[in-house]
Amino acid sequence: MFFTDLGGIDTENQNHALNDGSFVGKNMFDERLLFDIDEYASHQQLEAGGSYASTLDGEKQPMKTRSTMIHWMTNEKYKNSLLPIYQQISYIVRKINDSMWGYSYTGYEPFQYSEYTIGDHFDWHIDQNKYTGSEIRKISFSLGLSNKNEYEGGDLVIKSSDQENNYKLDRGDIVVFPSHVLHKVTPITKGKRRVVVGWGEGIIV
Repeated sequence: MFFTDLGGIDTENQNHALNDGSFVGKNMFDERLLFDIDEYASHQQLEAGGSYASTLDGEKQPMKTRSTMIHWMTNEKYKNSLLPIYQQISYIVRKINDSMWGYSYTGYEPFQYSEYTIGDHFDWHIDQNKYTGSEIRKISFSLGLSNKNEYEGGDLVIKSSDQENNYKLDRGDIVVFPSHVLHKVTPITKGKRRVVVGWGEGIIV
Protein backbone atom coordinates (compact mmCIF):
# COMPACT_ATOMS: atom_id res chain seq x y z
CA MET A 1 0.00 0.00 0.00
CA PHE A 2 1.69 3.19 -1.20
CA PHE A 3 -0.76 5.82 0.08
CA THR A 4 -2.96 5.47 3.14
CA ASP A 5 -6.43 6.94 2.63
CA LEU A 6 -7.69 7.99 6.04
CA GLY A 7 -11.28 8.35 4.91
CA GLY A 8 -11.70 11.01 7.58
CA ILE A 9 -9.96 11.15 10.94
CA ASP A 10 -10.67 8.38 13.43
CA THR A 11 -10.61 9.98 16.87
CA GLU A 12 -11.95 6.96 18.71
CA ASN A 13 -9.25 4.38 18.20
CA GLN A 14 -5.51 4.73 17.67
CA ASN A 15 -5.69 8.17 16.08
CA HIS A 16 -6.90 11.05 18.18
CA ALA A 17 -6.97 14.78 18.63
CA LEU A 18 -5.37 16.11 21.79
CA ASN A 19 -6.82 18.86 23.95
CA ASP A 20 -4.05 21.22 22.84
CA GLY A 21 -5.37 21.05 19.27
CA SER A 22 -2.70 18.71 17.91
CA PHE A 23 -3.34 15.36 16.22
CA VAL A 24 -1.59 12.07 16.99
CA GLY A 25 -1.69 9.29 14.40
CA LYS A 26 -0.34 5.80 15.13
CA ASN A 27 0.88 3.34 12.51
CA MET A 28 -0.26 5.56 9.66
CA PHE A 29 2.65 4.74 7.35
CA ASP A 30 3.65 1.56 5.61
CA GLU A 31 6.92 0.06 6.89
CA ARG A 32 8.29 0.30 3.35
CA LEU A 33 8.16 4.09 3.53
CA LEU A 34 9.95 4.11 6.88
CA PHE A 35 12.59 1.75 5.50
CA ASP A 36 13.09 4.01 2.46
CA ILE A 37 13.65 7.00 4.77
CA ASP A 38 16.13 4.98 6.83
CA GLU A 39 17.95 3.93 3.67
CA TYR A 40 18.12 7.49 2.36
CA ALA A 41 19.32 8.88 5.70
CA SER A 42 22.06 6.25 5.98
CA HIS A 43 23.79 7.78 2.94
CA GLN A 44 23.62 11.41 4.09
CA GLN A 45 26.01 13.53 6.11
CA LEU A 46 24.43 15.18 9.13
CA GLU A 47 25.18 18.65 10.46
CA ALA A 48 24.44 20.51 13.66
CA GLY A 49 20.93 21.97 13.84
CA GLY A 50 20.35 25.61 12.95
CA SER A 51 21.20 28.56 15.15
CA TYR A 52 17.85 30.36 14.96
CA ALA A 53 14.30 29.72 16.14
CA SER A 54 11.09 31.71 16.39
CA THR A 55 9.78 33.31 19.55
CA LEU A 56 6.08 33.51 20.39
CA ASP A 57 5.65 36.59 18.20
CA GLY A 58 7.28 34.79 15.26
CA GLU A 59 10.44 36.89 15.21
CA LYS A 60 13.75 35.28 14.27
CA GLN A 61 16.04 35.04 17.30
CA PRO A 62 19.45 33.46 17.98
CA MET A 63 18.91 29.98 19.36
CA LYS A 64 21.06 28.54 22.13
CA THR A 65 18.55 25.95 23.20
CA ARG A 66 18.84 23.30 20.49
CA SER A 67 21.15 20.31 20.30
CA THR A 68 20.56 17.81 17.48
CA MET A 69 22.06 16.62 14.22
CA ILE A 70 20.07 17.21 11.04
CA HIS A 71 19.95 16.73 7.29
CA TRP A 72 17.73 18.68 4.90
CA MET A 73 16.16 16.09 2.62
CA THR A 74 17.04 17.75 -0.70
CA ASN A 75 19.87 15.64 -2.14
CA GLU A 76 19.28 15.73 -5.92
CA LYS A 77 21.20 12.48 -6.35
CA TYR A 78 18.33 10.70 -4.56
CA LYS A 79 15.47 12.63 -6.19
CA ASN A 80 13.68 9.50 -7.39
CA SER A 81 13.61 7.97 -3.92
CA LEU A 82 12.71 11.25 -2.20
CA LEU A 83 9.67 11.98 -4.36
CA PRO A 84 7.45 9.15 -3.01
CA ILE A 85 8.53 10.00 0.54
CA TYR A 86 7.38 13.59 0.11
CA GLN A 87 4.20 12.49 -1.65
CA GLN A 88 3.10 10.04 1.02
CA ILE A 89 3.88 12.22 4.03
CA SER A 90 2.35 15.35 2.50
CA TYR A 91 -0.78 13.38 1.54
CA ILE A 92 -1.34 12.24 5.13
CA VAL A 93 -0.57 15.66 6.61
CA ARG A 94 -2.99 17.34 4.21
CA LYS A 95 -5.77 14.87 5.08
CA ILE A 96 -5.25 15.57 8.76
CA ASN A 97 -5.18 19.33 8.19
CA ASP A 98 -8.36 19.25 6.12
CA SER A 99 -10.18 17.33 8.85
CA MET A 100 -8.81 19.29 11.82
CA TRP A 101 -8.08 22.90 10.84
CA GLY A 102 -8.61 23.56 7.14
CA TYR A 103 -5.56 25.81 6.80
CA SER A 104 -4.76 26.90 3.26
CA TYR A 105 -1.18 26.18 2.28
CA THR A 106 0.54 25.72 -1.05
CA GLY A 107 3.50 23.48 -0.34
CA TYR A 108 6.23 22.35 2.04
CA GLU A 109 9.64 23.47 3.03
CA PRO A 110 12.25 20.74 2.56
CA PHE A 111 11.72 18.01 5.11
CA GLN A 112 14.33 17.67 7.83
CA TYR A 113 15.76 14.40 9.12
CA SER A 114 16.89 14.77 12.76
CA GLU A 115 18.82 12.58 15.18
CA TYR A 116 18.81 13.18 18.93
CA THR A 117 21.39 11.34 21.04
CA ILE A 118 22.14 11.52 24.77
CA GLY A 119 21.81 15.11 25.99
CA ASP A 120 20.23 16.41 22.78
CA HIS A 121 17.06 18.46 23.13
CA PHE A 122 15.08 21.37 21.69
CA ASP A 123 13.69 23.87 24.18
CA TRP A 124 10.40 25.78 23.92
CA HIS A 125 9.84 27.38 20.51
CA ILE A 126 7.29 27.82 17.76
CA ASP A 127 7.78 26.88 14.10
CA GLN A 128 5.82 29.76 12.65
CA ASN A 129 7.97 32.62 11.48
CA LYS A 130 7.93 36.03 9.89
CA TYR A 131 11.12 35.79 7.90
CA THR A 132 10.25 33.75 4.78
CA GLY A 133 8.88 36.60 2.69
CA SER A 134 5.22 36.37 1.75
CA GLU A 135 4.73 32.83 3.04
CA ILE A 136 4.45 31.55 6.58
CA ARG A 137 4.56 28.12 8.20
CA LYS A 138 1.04 26.97 9.02
CA ILE A 139 1.24 23.22 9.72
CA SER A 140 4.03 21.28 11.46
CA PHE A 141 4.59 17.55 11.76
CA SER A 142 6.95 15.10 13.45
CA LEU A 143 7.18 11.53 12.13
CA GLY A 144 8.85 8.93 14.35
CA LEU A 145 11.48 6.59 12.90
CA SER A 146 12.78 5.01 16.12
CA ASN A 147 10.96 2.37 18.11
CA LYS A 148 10.03 3.97 21.41
CA ASN A 149 11.93 1.30 23.35
CA GLU A 150 15.14 2.40 21.59
CA TYR A 151 15.44 5.66 23.52
CA GLU A 152 14.54 7.36 26.78
CA GLY A 153 13.62 11.00 27.16
CA GLY A 154 13.00 12.78 23.89
CA ASP A 155 9.32 13.47 24.52
CA LEU A 156 7.59 15.92 22.21
CA VAL A 157 5.81 18.31 24.57
CA ILE A 158 3.03 20.48 23.16
CA LYS A 159 1.73 23.36 25.25
CA SER A 160 -1.76 24.79 25.25
CA SER A 161 -3.01 27.70 27.34
CA ASP A 162 -3.59 25.56 30.42
CA GLN A 163 -1.69 22.29 30.03
CA GLU A 164 1.22 20.40 28.52
CA ASN A 165 0.86 17.13 26.62
CA ASN A 166 3.86 14.80 26.42
CA TYR A 167 4.10 12.40 23.52
CA LYS A 168 6.80 9.80 22.93
CA LEU A 169 6.97 9.01 19.23
CA ASP A 170 7.02 5.37 18.22
CA ARG A 171 8.10 4.21 14.77
CA GLY A 172 5.44 5.26 12.28
CA ASP A 173 3.68 7.67 14.65
CA ILE A 174 3.01 11.19 13.44
CA VAL A 175 2.08 14.28 15.42
CA VAL A 176 0.59 17.17 13.43
CA PHE A 177 -0.09 20.58 14.93
CA PRO A 178 -0.46 24.25 13.93
CA SER A 179 2.92 25.92 13.53
CA HIS A 180 2.06 28.67 16.03
CA VAL A 181 1.82 26.14 18.88
CA LEU A 182 4.56 26.24 21.52
CA HIS A 183 6.45 22.94 21.82
CA LYS A 184 9.76 21.35 22.80
CA VAL A 185 11.69 18.06 22.82
CA THR A 186 12.96 16.91 26.21
CA PRO A 187 16.61 15.79 26.60
CA ILE A 188 17.54 12.28 25.51
CA THR A 189 18.85 10.20 28.41
CA LYS A 190 19.43 6.92 26.58
CA GLY A 191 19.64 5.70 22.99
CA LYS A 192 18.82 7.64 19.83
CA ARG A 193 15.63 9.37 18.67
CA ARG A 194 15.21 9.69 14.90
CA VAL A 195 12.45 11.75 13.29
CA VAL A 196 11.43 13.52 10.11
CA VAL A 197 9.94 16.97 10.63
CA GLY A 198 8.39 19.37 8.16
CA TRP A 199 6.20 22.42 7.66
CA GLY A 200 3.38 23.30 5.30
CA GLU A 201 3.62 26.90 4.07
CA GLY A 202 1.08 29.32 2.66
CA ILE A 203 0.64 32.98 1.96
CA ILE A 204 -0.06 35.33 4.84
CA VAL A 205 -3.71 36.35 4.93
